[in-house]
Amino acid sequence: MINVGIIGAGAVVRRGHLPALKDMKEINVKAIADIDENLAKNVAREFQIPSFCSEPLKIIKDPSIDLIDICTPSDTHCELIKLAAQEGKNILVEKPLTTTIEDALQAYHAVVEAGVKLNVVQNWRYFPAVFQVKERINQGYLGKIVGMEGVALTNFPTAWTRSKWLYSQGGVLFDFAPHLIDLMIWLNGSEVKAVYALGGDITGGNMGFVNHAQVIMEFDNGATATAIISWVTESFTFTVDVYGTGGNITLDVRNAHYYEMHGAQTPLDDIRRVIGKTLRVTKDILNKNYFKGAMLYYKPLIRDFIKSIKENREEPVPIRHGVMVTAVLDGAFRSLRKRQAIYLDNIFDIA
Repeated sequence: MINVGIIGAGAVVRRGHLPALKDMKEINVKAIADIDENLAKNVAREFQIPSFCSEPLKIIKDPSIDLIDICTPSDTHCELIKLAAQEGKNILVEKPLTTTIEDALQAYHAVVEAGVKLNVVQNWRYFPAVFQVKERINQGYLGKIVGMEGVALTNFPTAWTRSKWLYSQGGVLFDFAPHLIDLMIWLNGSEVKAVYALGGDITGGNMGFVNHAQVIMEFDNGATATAIISWVTESFTFTVDVYGTGGNITLDVRNAHYYEMHGAQTPLDDIRRVIGKTLRVTKDILNKNYFKGAMLYYKPLIRDFIKSIKENREEPVPIRHGVMVTAVLDGAFRSLRKRQAIYLDNIFDIA
């Protein structure tokens, strides 16, 4: 049995983490902390958690707790990770790992030096179609990856949470964009060495934070990629197109469908693609999974993390990958301000 202490009692905990954790026999959620003690109390009552408090350190220092689940605002992650690592706790942390390269590297060194395990919550990569695309790429069906194009268009996060912390200067870059950047790096299988971004505040500065951006990445393996990210379009789109020397794949993550192309396409291919996607979506609607979306995939991600702890093997989304995602996001934010490319070479050599 693994005893878990949760830091944070916001929407992502109530809708994602706790339903998954409470449904796992090998997990015992022992305590929850939130700066709003009444919220912690109410969530503890709703999910039958024995203990609650307003002080995270109380949970982190509890010797009976094995794993700390960090679900607080992103700019608080670094200090909580360092404290948990110092206490020898394994760590599950919501995306993004942190919001700056400096914080990400501090967290990285703390985890490595303490010899604990950390997993970043990137549950969107657990959609079955995403795993299938990763397998096709790994097996060489697309040849050498040349380019990628990702699109993450969402509305402002008011439908998800009334909290204001997401509306920091980085804005949309640190909301849904970590899921897109995670997938693009993971599918390509190479780290990013340079980032250039365009965009910013579509209102000319009235909002005071980034609400749309186009992020251009150059990978160590020579591939390039573009990520289009927005809060200000009236749609929800999450797609990744992968272009290789031997073929292309269009991945519609939200609709759990991908289509692989080789050679010239005809109208018949377009028809097959539409029919395949329609059947895929219809099946998910009928089995009532479609509108649960990514909420379905907290449990398998956490289960894989627990397995990595027990078997002492690499985590599903290890901290090094989390650092790379943060480096791209922070690099994009810096690029928007400086209007120049940001180079990420050898970031892991930085003390």
